[in-house]
Amino acid sequence: MVMRWWGGPGLIVPKDKRRELSVLARYPSSDFSTTDKTKINAWMYTGGILGFIRGLGKAAGYIKKHKKRLNQLLTYIFYFSGDWKKTEKIVDLDLADRPCITTEIYPNDNMARIFLCTTHPEYMIWEDGEIKEAEDNHFNCIGYGFHRWEYIKAFSKDGSIELTHSWWIIRRAVAWAAKIPPEDFPPINEPIDDMVMNELKSDVFWDGTLDHQMAKI
Repeated sequence: MVMRWWGGPGLIVPKDKRRELSVLARYPSSDFSTTDKTKINAWMYTGGILGFIRGLGKAAGYIKKHKKRLNQLLTYIFYFSGDWKKTEKIVDLDLADRPCITTEIYPNDNMARIFLCTTHPEYMIWEDGEIKEAEDNHFNCIGYGFHRWEYIKAFSKDGSIELTHSWWIIRRAVAWAAKIPPEDFPPINEPIDDMVMNELKSDVFWDGTLDHQMAKI
């Protein structure tokens, strides 16, 4: 199955476990940070003080236009300060074949259960496509991003399949940690009602505006 990854680490299982430990999922055997379609370059800030000042102007204009709180000014300066330049350094994640989901039972009287997940089953997924580096516009900044996904597979009619694709992992992980009997685990496919779906769409799907993008950083 496909699962969202967003900066999570690779787990290392100790040779001497001293407890009941299982690996439920691993990252792909081919590290996606080194393949042509998904590798990314590191970017470096080159704007200096002038870039900070220009970022201040952009941040102040953004706050005024979108009626944001003034105490958010420093955050938006951070987002809008530029210029950033792409370097030749490829970001090597070193995740190939490392565990990304594990379970363990703590060796004490309570036999506590621990579920570790370095991916994001709570987020929507997409398939296919590739990562493209941002074009050099002479004022690249964090707020506008340095990479983007292109050519992804078309979503289902309302996006519900992609949105809830791996939610069952969360439900069943909680049930396992709570020591609920397996026969009573939540189902893998559980529909959600229209009200919840509409709320989720407003939080998940990008409407194409900078303001919405800033809210999702």
